[in-house]
Amino acid sequence: MEKELISKVKKNVKIQEIIAHYIPLNKSGKNFKCICPFHTDHEPSMIINPDKQLYKCFVCNGGGDVYNFVMNYENIPFIEAYQKVVEIGGLSDEYLRGLQKRKVYEPYSENEKAIHALNEKISRYMEYHVMQNIDGSFEYLSSRGLSEQTVKQFRFGYLPDANKLIEFLKANKYTNEELLKSNFFILNKNNSIYCPFEKRITIPIHDSRNKLVGFGARRFVDEKQKAKYINSTESEIFHKSEVLFNYYQALNEVYKTKEIYLVEGYMDAIMLSDKGIHNVVAVMGTALTEQHIQLLNGIKNIKVHVCFDMDTAGKEATLRAFKLLSKSNIQHDAVWYEQAKDPAELLQKNGSLDTISWFEFFLNYQLERYGDLSCNESAINDLLYEWQNVESPIMRNHYFKMISDKTGLDLSVLKEQVDYIKQKEKIPYQNRNKSKGNDLASLLKNKQRIFSHE
Repeated sequence: MEKELISKVKKNVKIQEIIAHYIPLNKSGKNFKCICPFHTDHEPSMIINPDKQLYKCFVCNGGGDVYNFVMNYENIPFIEAYQKVVEIGGLSDEYLRGLQKRKVYEPYSENEKAIHALNEKISRYMEYHVMQNIDGSFEYLSSRGLSEQTVKQFRFGYLPDANKLIEFLKANKYTNEELLKSNFFILNKNNSIYCPFEKRITIPIHDSRNKLVGFGARRFVDEKQKAKYINSTESEIFHKSEVLFNYYQALNEVYKTKEIYLVEGYMDAIMLSDKGIHNVVAVMGTALTEQHIQLLNGIKNIKVHVCFDMDTAGKEATLRAFKLLSKSNIQHDAVWYEQAKDPAELLQKNGSLDTISWFEFFLNYQLERYGDLSCNESAINDLLYEWQNVESPIMRNHYFKMISDKTGLDLSVLKEQVDYIKQKEKIPYQNRNKSKGNDLASLLKNKQRIFSHE
């Protein structure tokens, strides 16, 4: 029965329509062709054959049926890919109910799906007000340099009157209890429903499966509002430590380029996307977490460009991100900038976001932190501990010369310092990562390795 269902679904969908849901296709005779999302592709090398219901890349040799494509593109198991094909293909739920219940993968509870649906209704209501330019909301976004396409793509909204939204939702049979579950509304001191997003520009936040789990918002017409930016509070479906803003939307470009820019806030991500960098995600003001790493690890062979703010907190957050990324064997580097307030302004000024290696970033950080390093033995030792654990002989040589060039210390002096440390402490550098403290300050203080490039 299950084999029959799987075969029937494949016959009742068009493989080209399912793939076109993820990437643009071009007609080529009876077939379709596109950029292959599974390797760095610059010319269309993937062919989709509608008659055979198969796809094939003639560069990386990837290929298969509609299920193979969805599984590989979204990095999900077969059962979930089957459900995606049914959903995207617009087929009846009967195809889901026909599978053995124990095998059907359902990532969300019925309650979570109800909250997703409520969030969608709220978002569409607010998007309408922006597109109608209520209170000058669309003009404001345009004045910030955002194109109409970007405003629509990221589904900016505006809520001029929370009471009217509540009336609208109650007319759609929502109860107070259901409204409060979304965390878009809260109870005030008088036990009345209150909305902290009123009079604010809103931005919907989606999880890795593109479900709307929360909202961000910026102060707009009411200057008395204390917080410039606010987010939905943690809820049953929204946990900031598990969400990378724009992750799902960025996947297509990430698969093409095998690169991803990691920024601090959703506005950084939106502004970069508006200027043409679509492979960008944001941690929304939190530190990079193990849950974020799991999402990044779901994409094979990528390189992460860390592009956090250049204040002290941002630089230290970058160093901590290096530690997590290297621990997970994810390639990474960073953007170092001084003549711009944020990544978008840097891109506008320079036309690109040039990156430097993790080691050069750390060296720059030490130079900025301590100034002249030529007589700062502790800071030099920190650099040498990290240098010693670079595996590649070529990069070790490159970084050793970099230390010499930027500190003014002769290469021979640095080599003597390496020998001096080994002789004095008699501790192999490779064993110096057994640190009791995990925070940056502790690691620096105890001369432990900050990263683990092994």
